[in-house]
Amino acid sequence: MAAVTREDELRRRRRQQNLAADQYERLAFPGLAEGQRLVARDEARHIGIGVSYARRRMETEPERSSTVIEGVIEELLTTAGAMLDAANERMADLVVAGYGVDPQGFYDEAMRLTRLRMRSIGFIDY
Repeated sequence: MAAVTREDELRRRRRQQNLAADQYERLAFPGLAEGQRLVARDEARHIGIGVSYARRRMETEPERSSTVIEGVIEELLTTAGAMLDAANERMADLVVAGYGVDPQGFYDEAMRLTRLRMRSIGFIDY
C-alpha cells in the first residue's frame, strides 16, 4: 500500500477532530462547541508538524528513526492501556455523558489514528 499523503492525513484528521464539539452542540453549548473546534484545529496542526518531521526523518535516517519510533509506540501502548483500564473502572459513565462515546471507543480511535500516522510516515505498510 502506498504511503498516505499529507492531504489524506489532513482530511481524516479534520473529520475526527470534532468529537467533543459535536457533543457540546447536542447539549446546546454552542460556545463550548466552537472553542473545542478551535482547540482541535490547533492540535491537528501540531500533529501535522510532527508527522511531517517524522516522515522526513524516516526518509533520511530510517534505522535510527525506526528505533526511536518503536520505543515511543511501546510507551504509548502501555500508557494507553493503563488509561483505558482506569477509565473503564472509574469514569466510563462520565466519559459517555461528556463525549457520547465509551472509553473503548476513545481507545479504538486513538489506535486507528496512530496506525494511520505510522503509515503516513512510512513506519508501517498496512
